[in-house]
Amino acid sequence: MEAMITRNAVLREYLFCLTYAEWGFTKKYAEGKSLAPEWSDAHLTPAAIKRDNPIGHRIFEDYLSKVISKPSEARLQSIFKDGDRGVSGYQSSSGSSGGSTTNTGSSANSSSDVISGQGRKKLNGKAGATDFIFETREAFSKKNADQVLGFKGSESDRILIDPIISNSLTANSKLSFASTKSKKGLKQLALKDYDLIYFEKKGQLFLNGNGTGKGYGDSDEGGLLAILKGKPSLKATDIAFVD
Repeated sequence: MEAMITRNAVLREYLFCLTYAEWGFTKKYAEGKSLAPEWSDAHLTPAAIKRDNPIGHRIFEDYLSKVISKPSEARLQSIFKDGDRGVSGYQSSSGSSGGSTTNTGSSANSSSDVISGQGRKKLNGKAGATDFIFETREAFSKKNADQVLGFKGSESDRILIDPIISNSLTANSKLSFASTKSKKGLKQLALKDYDLIYFEKKGQLFLNGNGTGKGYGDSDEGGLLAILKGKPSLKATDIAFVD
């Protein structure tokens, strides 16, 4: 009986450490920025776990990520603030199919968070500023590309990217961006080292996961991220990493 209790405790701790590392939370939120010796500091990114612990990485990809989603860091930071100044964002129902929405900030300077989800979702912009947050890790494909509705840069809407969505992104770098209105331009930009490429003619936003290589990389690195309905203009200042 004792052995079973110990085994279950170890298993729970392993799954906790694995999930925290896959989300990239260990250095950000763990006390002392480490879970060592229970979890090695050499395995704090999906790429490192996939390289040295392929079975653990597969457990996370095939099972854990299907039942628990990484919380938005912007949402966490808006909730947990000193002086009890955080905004809970609690809603009694899930609302429309346009993703989760959280009001952040004061009424004088507020924005709504619209969160991506598994598979293709319709992310509906709200009145005032809207942050469209992409934080769901899944294969890049047309069937998984979320539809962004009502994006308005003139109202301070933003596209926020969590680096967890691609093995090619790191939070300590800056997102590079380019836009084009032609197919030829799209092919040329895909061969340059831009992180995000916007094909305005079709409202398609691509994540370029392989730098100057042909195409956008493997399905876990890059591809079609979102389709902006109405084909609005998009600038580099409209895009950033999640805070």
